[in-house]
Amino acid sequence: MRHIFQACSMIFTLGNLASQSQSSGWKDAISTKIINFNNEKMQITWAARELFPGENVSFSYTFDEVKHKVWKPCPTYLLDQDYNSGCLFKTEGPTLAISIRNGNGSEQLFSKRLKSDFYIKPNRPENVTFFWKENTVTVSCNKPERAVKCLRLELQYKSKFDKEWQSRTSKCCSVGEQGFDPRKCYSFRVRLKRLVPYCNVVNYSSDWEAETFWMNGTLLGNSGATFLCCPNTNGKVMMAKEAENIQQIDVALLWPIFSYQRKFMWMSDRSCLTSVHFVPISP
Repeated sequence: MRHIFQACSMIFTLGNLASQSQSSGWKDAISTKIINFNNEKMQITWAARELFPGENVSFSYTFDEVKHKVWKPCPTYLLDQDYNSGCLFKTEGPTLAISIRNGNGSEQLFSKRLKSDFYIKPNRPENVTFFWKENTVTVSCNKPERAVKCLRLELQYKSKFDKEWQSRTSKCCSVGEQGFDPRKCYSFRVRLKRLVPYCNVVNYSSDWEAETFWMNGTLLGNSGATFLCCPNTNGKVMMAKEAENIQQIDVALLWPIFSYQRKFMWMSDRSCLTSVHFVPISP
């Protein structure tokens, strides 16, 4: 059964319509996207207007594995221009059966059974800590309550000289990297990834934890912080208000650069031959 699921892609063709007539116009199969948020809440969506034009379908589900199942109506519909296009409901077990019926419930258009724990999207890592020893950093987080063996901790980082993120992945819940230049400012971010195909049939990762900025083992701030750092100041970190008092900085030489949806500004002046890295507070 698991090998069958391994052939699935991000958008899953879940099966043939259970009942249809030649004049109904329904497609032979339904493409449905399934997400199980940290094994706590299910989200199942479908292209309502393309699959069921002019028909506002109803959705029901059950986690019962007995012969006589108790079907529950969708508690929270997701809408696409007033048409039901998805459902949110609580995850109650590993085996899920779903049913989509026409508007008045008289005809079943689609039904399917699946393993809900093959579609888990993990939560963000919690209590992320950075341990520095010279030019080496070890990043760790709290161990999740369940399915740790199915998770990997991914660390990404880049300096102002890097165009792309550098990435390292290790078993949950610790990952390390070395070779950081103490004269450079680095951005770091981490997330949890679910193993494919051994645990998931789809490649789901958590959202990124808040980005942080470091220089020579010193935390400069997070994605909402304002800081100024310059290698020529022997690693001294100055807040933006302090920098306003530095008379030798020629503000006419300041220009903005936009990268990765974050604003970066670079300054240079007569006394600082290398760049000064300024990250303003996001609006």
